[in-house]
Amino acid sequence: MARAKLAVGETGGVSVTREHRAKGSTGSTGWKALPRGARAPKSADVRWVASCTYRESASATRRLRRYGPTQATARQALLDAVAELREPSRSNLAGLTRRHALSEIATEWGRRTEARTDLSETTKRVYRDALRSYLLPNALASRPLEEVNRVAAVRDYLQAVAGAHGYGAARQARNVLSGVLQLAAEADVLPNNAARGVEIPRTKGAAVAVRSTKRRERLEGLEVPAKAWARDTTRALTKDERDAFRLAVATDELAIKRDVADLVQLLAGTGARIGEALALRWEHLDVTAGTLHVKGTKTDGSDRVLHLPAWLLEVLSARRAKSGVGYIFPSPKHGSEVRRDASAVQAAMRILFDRHGLSWATVHTLRRSVATIMHTQGVPLVEVANQLGHADASMTMRVYLGRNAGAPSAAHAL
Repeated sequence: MARAKLAVGETGGVSVTREHRAKGSTGSTGWKALPRGARAPKSADVRWVASCTYRESASATRRLRRYGPTQATARQALLDAVAELREPSRSNLAGLTRRHALSEIATEWGRRTEARTDLSETTKRVYRDALRSYLLPNALASRPLEEVNRVAAVRDYLQAVAGAHGYGAARQARNVLSGVLQLAAEADVLPNNAARGVEIPRTKGAAVAVRSTKRRERLEGLEVPAKAWARDTTRALTKDERDAFRLAVATDELAIKRDVADLVQLLAGTGARIGEALALRWEHLDVTAGTLHVKGTKTDGSDRVLHLPAWLLEVLSARRAKSGVGYIFPSPKHGSEVRRDASAVQAAMRILFDRHGLSWATVHTLRRSVATIMHTQGVPLVEVANQLGHADASMTMRVYLGRNAGAPSAAHAL
């Protein structure tokens, strides 16, 4: 017999479990579920997780998760979150009508997002930047909610953002606008959320907008043509380009000062995700075997042991001789047992890409480049997927190599 569908505002059953991670780790990564009845290692941090399914509208549910040091505090935090969702008219939403400006509820949505405990600091920063950069400065923010909550209005807004800032910015803008309108719908101010499901427009030949004044000045100083300022998440470096970049970074004063020179070598030689690289500890490196244990967290396949190229093993061996304890790439300010913040690393690497003729590249370009180099060298697709930590090799081909990346075996067959 099928389960009865939850009514709007109702929750499913509440489950409370425990998670643990190695002491000294930071951020949301590294937490693993602790089986019922099992004891966590004495050297591990432990937290309780309370979760349930919440019906937020007739067509959508949300999985809520709240944390606490004890079972009771986690459960209470979840119940408080459910109560807030059921009473959206509290706080700054009292008296709000569909004739009020979008900006009024957008500001409240931003406040609530900052207060959420189920979002990582990186996610909050992305939402915060999109709200401040794309939504609040736009003329849409001053229009009444009833005018904004139309598919045509949403589509025009996303088209404008995509044209000025690109597809990625439009995607972030839609996520934020959808969240704001959903809050209004939950408060019974709007009958529905018109932004949900609106397709993000793709634009060709759009003007390149650089929000960072420092980056604009840097690119102008380097005499990089404006048409080359845009990031391109579909391109990869050739083997020669990758080697030229990593060798240039190895002696770059900025890279050395900000301690990202060795990190670039690792990313360029393994294809690891930035979060995986920053989670590496010295005990994960086996110099004798020439391997590195990357403890990925996305899927079972992301936990893997990689064989390192000789040049990268030499870089890491030299680095270990200087430290050899804690994280391989720790926080420069807080010591070897504190994990480094990814946003600071990414900012430094963006500068390096600009300075070394790769203004189109992103941190993820190095990961894509490793996949492409392996593929063009004739490495089987399943081994490329294993290198990247993908459980599904077809996703490796579809997302990282693309349909236009021919296999070397095709030439032999023809």
